[in-house]
Amino acid sequence: MRVAVLGCGFGAQHLDWLSQHPEFELDTLCYQHNRERAVELADRYGIGNVSADALGTLGGRGIELAVIVTPPDTRQVLVQAALDAGAFVFADKPLSNSLQSATELAALAARAPQRCAVNFQWRTHPAVREIRDQLAEGVGALHRVHASFYHDFYRGLPDSWRQQPASAGAGTLGDQGVHLFDLLHWLIPRDWSSVAASTSAVRQDLDTRALAPAAGRTEDLAEVWLREPESGCLATVSLSRLVCGVRAIEFEIQGSERTLQLRLQADDASAELTAHAGDGSSKTARYGPTSLDPYPSLLAAMAGRPDPDGLLAGFEDGVWAQARLAEAVALAARTQHALPS
Repeated sequence: MRVAVLGCGFGAQHLDWLSQHPEFELDTLCYQHNRERAVELADRYGIGNVSADALGTLGGRGIELAVIVTPPDTRQVLVQAALDAGAFVFADKPLSNSLQSATELAALAARAPQRCAVNFQWRTHPAVREIRDQLAEGVGALHRVHASFYHDFYRGLPDSWRQQPASAGAGTLGDQGVHLFDLLHWLIPRDWSSVAASTSAVRQDLDTRALAPAAGRTEDLAEVWLREPESGCLATVSLSRLVCGVRAIEFEIQGSERTLQLRLQADDASAELTAHAGDGSSKTARYGPTSLDPYPSLLAAMAGRPDPDGLLAGFEDGVWAQARLAEAVALAARTQHALPS
């Protein structure tokens, strides 16, 4: 199966996953600006072609799978070109840089004979699947959900498209928040909507490592409150891409009969899941380092096999997460305008 990977940032992780499956032929690696990085990755993974012409690659090499890991503002053109060429499309998250664009992409995908998917790889984690099974068994009346994703990956990085709202669409909400929005929707599929949000954008001085307020940039920290209208249940999402030394996702789901606590380490995907019962007893399961490789699920989808657990997210799932992101961005802007100067 001939594959083109578009993007050399997180695209490197996709190359590592893809290289573990002999069903894929890594045909071409496309880059935007950094040819040296592309050549280095191509040499590492035995890719014969390196190109700055993504559209030409999609249109002229018989590509069967297009893995699109480029900045969100490029997705509209690239997804359209890949679908026109008859390729299966696997896009990184967030789906695009705006809700309108993401909605248009989902409409394109709905009309395409081939499948399209978004990479929400945390769905595949066995601890996440276990907490979903326990939720299906019941925790009593759902009272509250709290989720957080803290990471330090953005500390000390130079300016890039990630800090530009037009290119990225959002900052930590797009880097990390959409993962939590997707997991909230996948674990507890209710009519959640964002009802309040607050964000902060900071600039890191590379010489002093001091943090200072920065206007006109994507957010680096965010707090989002969501509500499910039928039950009134509140969910909170806390995010940072500049935290010192913490790289973890946490979920706490409080029910009238049980509380479930999940902690996932971002570096190696090791995890700990604890279930607290109403009688005061607790049971903890621990998971060692885990691969989050989404390509077994994608191969199954491309072969037409069913996906009853929904491990592979579709473009409609990408739109759902993007809608919560857009709500949070708008609510945060409204909050900041209301604050005294």
